[in-house]
Amino acid sequence: ARHIVVAFSNEVSQIAAVRELRSAAPATPITMSFEDPWFGERMDELENISGVRYVSLTDLALRSLHWQHPPFLIARTLGHQRLHVLLIGFGRAGEAVLNDLLLSALTSFQGTPRVTIVDPDAADIQVSLAQRCPELEKSVELTIIEAQHHADARILPWDQLKKANAESPFSLAYVCVDSDLRALTVAVSLQALVRREGWTIGPICTRLTAAGALPDSVSAWDGAQSAGLLAFGATYDF
Repeated sequence: ARHIVVAFSNEVSQIAAVRELRSAAPATPITMSFEDPWFGERMDELENISGVRYVSLTDLALRSLHWQHPPFLIARTLGHQRLHVLLIGFGRAGEAVLNDLLLSALTSFQGTPRVTIVDPDAADIQVSLAQRCPELEKSVELTIIEAQHHADARILPWDQLKKANAESPFSLAYVCVDSDLRALTVAVSLQALVRREGWTIGPICTRLTAAGALPDSVSAWDGAQSAGLLAFGATYDF
């Protein structure tokens, strides 16, 4: 092989595989998918695993998604004075959405973007962002809603979402939940709410590791359909 690409869903299994591959092929370039940037930057500190290039599947998927459907253009198409994003779930994928979203929203013709995060760990997220990104409020107006964890993924804080949308209409939404089935359930439930309430928003972008269940991010969005479902981040696409 001239190049080796390793992309498992289990990152510890990836490290084990890369270690074995590096022993068998010391000079062959290896690229591995790794979602934790802190750990990825310290990969060289692990014995017999140096010289491995790591990339984030989610970061690459979001960059591709935002090139195809720039969030600020979606907001402008909808006639919104500012970009308002609903983000359900704030693990590593959710943080990647926020990072790339801010890079994609630096325009001169819209106000400060607004992001509403819904997550059971709202308090921890607030503390983490305050410590790691103390000047974040200069770039985005952030609202974090604590959602109770329920076995039924369809249960979301609807009243608070309705209030947030009334204050500033949502431009688009991202579902970043670890389980594919749970993410798909949340997306379909959110779509039903949006259409029942008569909101007009852009796509509901859903993080799915498995391909084919939803149209992928290359699907066209022309503003004609409210809350159309798009998938991003499938391992197959990577």
